[in-house]
Amino acid sequence: MSYTHNGHNGSVYTGYNTVDADGNPAGGAFVGRGIEIHWQNGPLPKYPPQPGLANGAFVEDVIIGAERRLAFYQGEIPGEGDGRFACAENAAAQFHLREAHRILLGRTRRRADAGIEGKHVEPEPFLTEQNTLEALTGQHVPPRVVGLATGPGVRENEMRQHPDEQRYPQAAAALRMAQEINQPMQNKLALDAV
Repeated sequence: MSYTHNGHNGSVYTGYNTVDADGNPAGGAFVGRGIEIHWQNGPLPKYPPQPGLANGAFVEDVIIGAERRLAFYQGEIPGEGDGRFACAENAAAQFHLREAHRILLGRTRRRADAGIEGKHVEPEPFLTEQNTLEALTGQHVPPRVVGLATGPGVRENEMRQHPDEQRYPQAAAALRMAQEINQPMQNKLALDAV
C-alpha cells in the first residue's frame, strides 16, 4: 500500500513499504522532489555489514544524509560553505538526528550481541518510558527518575526533593533537555487556548 505526504513548500512525497510472504520487511521506496530512496530488501546476514551485501538504503543512511546537510548549513564541513545559514534550529535538528542515528546503531549492536541481527525474529516489546530513557542515556534509570523525565505528578515532585543528578547525570541532562524542548510547546498550547 502506498502513501502520500505533503511536504515543505508544496512538495508531495509518495512511498510504499513491502513485506515478504511472512510479513517481514522486504524493501519499498520513498520518492519526492529531489529525493528517491529505495529501502533495503531483507536483512543483512552479518554485523558489521560486509561490503556488497546491501541492496538498498537503511534509515540510518538517510539520517546521516540529512545531518550532513545541516552540518553544511552550519559551516561545519571544511571547504564547503561558510555557515551563513547557521541557526539554533538547525543545531537542534542536527543534535536530534545524531541522537536518532546513535540510538539505531545501539539497537543494531544490541541485536548483534544477542545473535539476532540480520534475522527476522518475533517483534520486540514496545519501549516503556524507562527503557526509552535508558536507550537515550546509555545507563540504568530508576523509575523515580523516569517520572521526572516523563511528566508531572507525584514522581516529579519527589525527584525535585531528592535529586539524583550525581548518580544519574545523563538522565538528569536528558530531563533538562526534555523540559527545555517541551516548555515552548506548553507555552504555545496555553496561548492557543486563550
